[in-house]
Amino acid sequence: MQPFNSVVVEGNLVKDPETRTTPNGHKLSLFTVAHNYYYKVDGEQTKGVNYFDIEVWNRTSEFAEEYLSKGTNVRIAGILRQDRWNDKDGHVRSKIKIIGEHIEFRTLRTDKKVTNQSEFEVTF
Repeated sequence: MQPFNSVVVEGNLVKDPETRTTPNGHKLSLFTVAHNYYYKVDGEQTKGVNYFDIEVWNRTSEFAEEYLSKGTNVRIAGILRQDRWNDKDGHVRSKIKIIGEHIEFRTLRTDKKVTNQSEFEVTF
């Protein structure tokens, strides 16, 4: 049986997506989503922020490049992937990121003249 690996996160882009094409011709977009949360400390409500690195490929990358920008509210569904490498001192480092498989664009882009939110749901 295949292990279950699924995640959904909603938040706002902290900057415009960075898009590039791999040597094999595949489109790749990278962006970070900030998710605000609230908790109480000594009876006072405090705000915290989590930052999630997102990676999307091919047609999903094309949609991200066209429709996403800094501040856009999105919901991302995908899988978690851990990258591991050795730094210059030989220490093992790792980073967990979300490989986005589904993007729901929560904010309508008036500068792109898109008015139907269903146009913003992308799954590949």
